[in-house]
Amino acid sequence: MRTREPQGQGARRTNLIRLIVVVTATALLAIVAVDRIAGFVVMSPTSTGGLIFHPRSTATYHTSEFNFTATTNALGFRDHEFAEPRTPACRVIAIGDSFTFGWGVSLDDSWPKALETGLRGAGIDVDVANLGFPGGSPIDYANIAARAVPTLKPDLVLVGVLQGDDLSQLRPPRRRPRAGGRTRFARHSTGSRRRSSRT
Repeated sequence: MRTREPQGQGARRTNLIRLIVVVTATALLAIVAVDRIAGFVVMSPTSTGGLIFHPRSTATYHTSEFNFTATTNALGFRDHEFAEPRTPACRVIAIGDSFTFGWGVSLDDSWPKALETGLRGAGIDVDVANLGFPGGSPIDYANIAARAVPTLKPDLVLVGVLQGDDLSQLRPPRRRPRAGGRTRFARHSTGSRRRSSRT
């Protein structure tokens, strides 16, 4: 036989669960917002002359939470110099958004460099290139890969994906009703023409 909770206990538990859900949702939205803002602060990867950023550039970022300096190599991505022609080491490129870039942390604290350090510590000869682009999307990842793969000739490509943000950008086009019974398809900003059809 179940014992009944004292009156008010169930309401407190429900309120606590609601509070946890609201705080978690707010935190996730804040993470996505910071990533998008970082994308506006950092320039477009197609206009830089490098694979992602201007080659051999340095930028210092100051926020209320951190200060850090990011430096790019001769190929225009945030990492140490990569040898050309390549060394016999296994070459991995890591593509992603600000989490891959290491927004707010030193290069060596970004996950691609932590992966490299861990694999080298295990005796594996590997170079992991950090091709993170703050505010990037799956379209940016594809463009970065198209430029980086022929240049770096990796053995493996890793793509860091944030499921709540990156995967939502891959949804099919939304239908928006128009006057006259037609439907207009919203397209990504890739320059594709809009099509309309009868509903």
